[in-house]
Amino acid sequence: MLNERELSEHEAQHRLEQLCNCLGVNPKIEILGDDGLVASCALYDTAGNELSSGAGKGRLCKLGALAESLEHYLSGTSTPISICSETIVETAKGLDDWLLLSLPPCSIPTFELEAADSHDHLYVPAALLAPEARIASQTGDTPAAFINKYSSNSGTALGCTENEALLHAINEVIERHALSIYYLSLCNLTTSLKLFQPAPGFIKQTFNNDPELEGHAKDLKLYMCDTFYDTYFCIAIPSSSLPNELSVIGSGCSTDPSTALYRAVTEQIQCERLRSSKELLEDEEASATLSKSTKLAALLHPLPNATYPSRHPKVNLYSVRQQIKRTLLNLKENGRQVFYHVIFDVPGLASVVQVYIPGLERFHLIRSGIPVAPQSALSNGAREPHVHL
Repeated sequence: MLNERELSEHEAQHRLEQLCNCLGVNPKIEILGDDGLVASCALYDTAGNELSSGAGKGRLCKLGALAESLEHYLSGTSTPISICSETIVETAKGLDDWLLLSLPPCSIPTFELEAADSHDHLYVPAALLAPEARIASQTGDTPAAFINKYSSNSGTALGCTENEALLHAINEVIERHALSIYYLSLCNLTTSLKLFQPAPGFIKQTFNNDPELEGHAKDLKLYMCDTFYDTYFCIAIPSSSLPNELSVIGSGCSTDPSTALYRAVTEQIQCERLRSSKELLEDEEASATLSKSTKLAALLHPLPNATYPSRHPKVNLYSVRQQIKRTLLNLKENGRQVFYHVIFDVPGLASVVQVYIPGLERFHLIRSGIPVAPQSALSNGAREPHVHL
């Protein structure tokens, strides 16, 4: 889906290959499956040591895998600074972010981020942005160790331009928030979402008569929502499941509904094919944790109970910059603000951007068996559980 790109597939491929040469890394790409819908990529140094890996999905999966492996490699080059938590809390005042406002007094590894639409800045604990062992270890030795549970690299993206990287990072943060709210609603911890099911004609239009992808989509339960900051959210869930087994789902978010749907379906396929024995064991452990709770058991196979209408949403053909501006404006109108920092930027090659949007949920991590709580539970009653979707 190229409506979130400013460059052609050919130019993007050329730039990423040039970037590999500049960094002195060698990519090895492998196609997983006979349909060419999923690829993995590992980066090696000149001595043959693996530096990072990534995966890609959809018809441009090889390009996506290369981009993600480079993103993971370059993300590790960002070095946090040690900041007193009181300073973090001070910059977070008024932003309704109870992960930041709940920090106890201590010094922790931190990144400084700037606002995308103002001169504001924000200090964010590195553990919330980069789930690396070294950062988790440093944070775990402080009274703020609880934030390691909320660690996620969601909101980090590589693009061949800074606009591309920023758009993808913003959409990823909103997607994880939307997924969190979806899970909260299934657990009756927030109000129900206004979902709809994509119409058959819209599915056919999205996959452009690609029989394999369209066939995959028809085998899934698909639900969409358009109430998240001027973006569409989609979740793709297997039609059936085994008792007490964690279903493999996919999700996507974009100002364009076709991109959200495409991303959710192809991510579901990718997650199915990338399940290693280690990940299967982790899924079993997460399943056991969720099964112990009546409310959380609904997340094993996260299908809603209600019936939702079919809808054929209008495809939006905004430019990358227009998409960023529309989403920033909608976030601002809902009391939210995008903060980011550039990890890597070489004009003419690529950019890696890390985004944090204060106040958004990370409850989606509960499905990994991590005992996280929604922001309302951290706010000691200051935030109502049924608002700020």
